[in-house]
Amino acid sequence: MHVTRLGVGCAVAIAAVLLLGGCMSSAEITRMNAENDKARCSEYGFKPGTEAFAKCRFDLDRRREDERNALLDAPIGPPVFMSAPDRCWNTPWGLRCETW
Repeated sequence: MHVTRLGVGCAVAIAAVLLLGGCMSSAEITRMNAENDKARCSEYGFKPGTEAFAKCRFDLDRRREDERNALLDAPIGPPVFMSAPDRCWNTPWGLRCETW
């Protein structure tokens, strides 16, 4: 199996995010989300202290909660078992297999 540098780099980046994400407390995540939401609503042009700014922050928080719930509620299907290919050979483009 040929592994490219990009593939290894992506795997390392994903592992780092997972490891570092596991080290954050829920309070830190909440604080980070609040800071990001404030910045985002300000970028949209809403002024802090206004009802529109509060609604913007509420909408961002609600969207984040809906996305989290959708991930938690997503169905996980049964495992899929595939039979092993009957015949494989090397080509200039990689391994090719066919079932007969």
